[in-house]
This record gives sequence, C-alpha cells and structure tokens, in this order.
Amino acid sequence: MGLTQGISPITIAFACVAAPHFAFTALKAYGDICSLKIGYGTVVVLNSIEAAHHVLVACNAATASRPDMYILNYITSGYFLPFMKNDLNWRIMRKAVLETMNSKVVDQHKPIQAAESAQLMYDLLVDPKVPPLGSPRFPHV
Repeated sequence: MGLTQGISPITIAFACVAAPHFAFTALKAYGDICSLKIGYGTVVVLNSIEAAHHVLVACNAATASRPDMYILNYITSGYFLPFMKNDLNWRIMRKAVLETMNSKVVDQHKPIQAAESAQLMYDLLVDPKVPPLGSPRFPHV
C-alpha cells in the first residue's frame, strides 16, 4: 500500500519518536487494517477495536507467533523463549518452564537459594577482590 494523501514515511518516523502512541493515527484514512513496509519487515496497523479483536482473537492461530529477530536468533541459536516462533520447540520449552517455575516448585528452591546467597556473601567477605562472576561459585560463566 503506497503512502499518499500527504503522509510521508519521514512524518511517520518522526511521529514514532515524538509521540509513539499517535504515530499511526493518520493511517485511519486507509481503513481499519493496513500495512507498511518498514525496513525488512511489514508492520500491520489495526485502527479499530473491532479489527484488533478480529485479528488477535478470531484469527489467533495465524497471529500467535512472534516476529523474526535475526540477531537475537543468531546469538541464542533460536532458544530465547519470549521471541521464539510458535512451533514445537517453543511448546516444549514453555512446558518445561511452566513445570519448573510454578509456585510449588519455586518454594522448594528457596532453601537452596538462601544457602547459595549466604555462601556467595561469605566468599565476597573472605576475598572481596574477586568479582561474583569470577568466583568459584560460578565456574560455568
């Protein structure tokens, strides 16, 4: 969709910086749902509550995934849960996180966390020149 009727990409870019919550209101002239090519991606602008409901609720299977973030995928090998694609790997990781981070399991970890904190504080008191990430308490870092 081309930007006509006096809306330039520079105007939208400036509006994003100056007032991001008003950046795309000028696009209402193009309808409830319109799209823009920004950089390598496409931005879909939903200009009404009905359009947002339709896209996010009625078509939730098509919109459930996240945008592709190439640098983040490269650094984390694609295993950064908040930005993973909605696929089998994401479902497996989400299930593992939910099983290990629920309130019952977290309560079981509290004594271990307290002991680790006490040991780290002792290590810092004995040798304050060793930074925490360089201490023998964290050999994997």
